[in-house]
Amino acid sequence: MGLRPNFICYISILPELSSKLGVSLPHPKAFFNSQLLTPSPYRWQFHGSFLNEPRTTENLHDVSVLLCKNSTTVLEEPHGSGEYYKWLDSFTGSNMRWETIGIVFACLVTATLSLPERDAFFCTQRGDRRDRKLFAVEMKDCVQACITLSNWKDLINLPMVALLAKNLILQTVISGDTSKSYPIYKEDHMLTTPAGLIVWRQLGDLISSSTALGLHRQLPTEQPVSFLVEMKKRLFTLVFNMDKGTSCITGRPPSLSYRYTRFKIPLDLSDEELIAGGEELVNAVSKLDKEGWNREGKIYPATTCRAHGILSIILNEILELSLGDPAECTEEKTKSVPPNFRHF
Repeated sequence: MGLRPNFICYISILPELSSKLGVSLPHPKAFFNSQLLTPSPYRWQFHGSFLNEPRTTENLHDVSVLLCKNSTTVLEEPHGSGEYYKWLDSFTGSNMRWETIGIVFACLVTATLSLPERDAFFCTQRGDRRDRKLFAVEMKDCVQACITLSNWKDLINLPMVALLAKNLILQTVISGDTSKSYPIYKEDHMLTTPAGLIVWRQLGDLISSSTALGLHRQLPTEQPVSFLVEMKKRLFTLVFNMDKGTSCITGRPPSLSYRYTRFKIPLDLSDEELIAGGEELVNAVSKLDKEGWNREGKIYPATTCRAHGILSIILNEILELSLGDPAECTEEKTKSVPPNFRHF
């Protein structure tokens, strides 16, 4: 499969690009919270010899072969002590995959879009890359290329679903949920494509992948609270929320129904507590109230995720009434909307 020249260029300058944008290479928990970027240069040390100057096509080919090989292996989900770091090591360093590269690009797109239009960084670029949005669109295209390469072996894993979710969010930021078109590049020529259809298709891919991974069937078990368990809850809650939000905007029927899913709302824990695991995580869980909220009044990524999840369940009932047969929208059914709605 041939790679576009600008994609190959970006692969070769990832470490330098992240530095120039003023962000560190992304920590994988940035998949779930795009604002959390922490230093992790050691993740690139294994590939440093391939990316050092002068860069050659042969070196980039070797990196590509390794990424493709790693992307054909099934990601195992570790348990017990050090779960988070074992999971992290399974797709970084010598185990780096196309999903990993895609998330690096996704975080760089987020960083680019967060900069002011007239930031000094863009003055150092050439051509259309001096425009913030066009530069972001070009890197966003690299995210999509990584997804295409990751899908080559048709394997689904948690980082891949997270990447699809982030890709969809970036798409809506760049083109809007219902905008008619947005610029894309093909052989250095700017074209336009119907963005609304792209957003809808990407949402479909995300939902199909998340259900194929079984994230919608989180049945009650005796499994203890852990990083991966909570990340699965957060991720599917995000997917469910985006599905309902898109239906509200477009008027199209949602692809997911709460009647056919069994997912749990994530606990109101900080990322640091989840990563620490062990006794620290057990103590943090014990301090939550009976509904799973933290008692300290702090706002964590999980806090907003929980709120969105609860509202999405209520919204699911409202959409069934508003998008269904008007004759079925009776006063009795309207009153059957969950009582929790009255508290929001």
